[in-house]
Amino acid sequence: MVEPSEIKKLQGKKQMHRKTALGIYLGNMLDHFDTSLYAFLSPLFATLFFPNQDYITALIITYSFIPISKLAKPIGALYFGHLGDSSGREKALRYSLGGMAISTFFIGSLPTYSSIGMLAPFLLLFARAFQSFCSAGQTIGAAIYWLENTKEEKRDFTSGLFSTSTIAGILLSSTSISFLYQLEVISSTWRLLYYFGVSTALITFFLRKEDVKTSAITAVPFAKRIKDLWEMRKKIGVVVLASGFSHATYMMIFVLLIGFVPMVTSVSEAEMMQSNNWLLLLDFLLLPIFGYLGGKISREKLMIGSALCIGVLALPLFSILNAENAQLIRVLLVILGVGFCATFHSWSQTFAPKSHRYSLVSFSYTLGSQVIGGTTAALSLCIYKLTNIPSSICWYWLFLALFTSYILLKARQIETSCESKELPISQ
Repeated sequence: MVEPSEIKKLQGKKQMHRKTALGIYLGNMLDHFDTSLYAFLSPLFATLFFPNQDYITALIITYSFIPISKLAKPIGALYFGHLGDSSGREKALRYSLGGMAISTFFIGSLPTYSSIGMLAPFLLLFARAFQSFCSAGQTIGAAIYWLENTKEEKRDFTSGLFSTSTIAGILLSSTSISFLYQLEVISSTWRLLYYFGVSTALITFFLRKEDVKTSAITAVPFAKRIKDLWEMRKKIGVVVLASGFSHATYMMIFVLLIGFVPMVTSVSEAEMMQSNNWLLLLDFLLLPIFGYLGGKISREKLMIGSALCIGVLALPLFSILNAENAQLIRVLLVILGVGFCATFHSWSQTFAPKSHRYSLVSFSYTLGSQVIGGTTAALSLCIYKLTNIPSSICWYWLFLALFTSYILLKARQIETSCESKELPISQ
């Protein structure tokens, strides 16, 4: 018979797990809320930090801070990955979240050009770089920690559920800024958005103080870990490609098409922006559903099938793109994109040894999302400019889709070929 004190102890433990999950979810939502604020506020920042330039030039410089500052992200991925693999997931997450809070507060408190002149944009770039460095330890580290403490049969659903926190952060950022613009107070209240991000960071930090400690992690010197990662470069390549295609899909649907559809149809940019929030909400709702399906039909089959569908359907869909069906095509692409992305986190973790999981997946995800995914809009527009064929806007993306599906089919062979050089895979 279980004593009442033991029942209370078990109940307390169950509540602690819920707080842990809530802290992880809010932490990743915060990460994407904070990092997406800059992209949405760039038109305002252009006038505040570069008032001595014409607006177009100021906007170009402001946008250029996004990829420049993200040069720090791969370094952050290696640092927090090594920390998470050597000292424990929760320590890396806490340091990463603390750094995010500091950088977010710093951006919200920055003086503008009118106060300190040219020093203002340099401080903005530094703050953005530090924010990118710290955020590199958040998304993948949080996903790893949550999924490692989830039963195998629930990991695909949890992967989809965790991914909704990313969409929730972006959606919250978008709707908050839209609301302040409608009230016409954005220029005087934009700092409050960053301070809100800091307060959320503090809440999630205290929630994570009750985290269940993970099992002992293999501690190796940083140089040895880098050498081990080099030995696993084929696996890194697979995860880089998968994360790159995942990011490219979101870039196509939620970034590139906003500017491209008005160029080739009568749909306005304002209409495209208005539909973005609804599509993000659809994405949010579908992610756990497809995560659940991935657990039933195999996560790899779902990812490969979705990528193949995109590769086969992209060209026909873009060939018939017009004002009447533009939004319907975007809805279909969101569904296919979610099919690939929902189980990415659960898939990527089974593809990496536990002793190097944080480092391998975090670095691969960062590299793929920036190098392959982040260049999607620019490369696709260059192809369209060279060919003047509207459907050519999807050529880069459909190539990625077909190549990714082929590599995922071969992924387990790559894994097997590497096993003699690496530690065994830990589920």
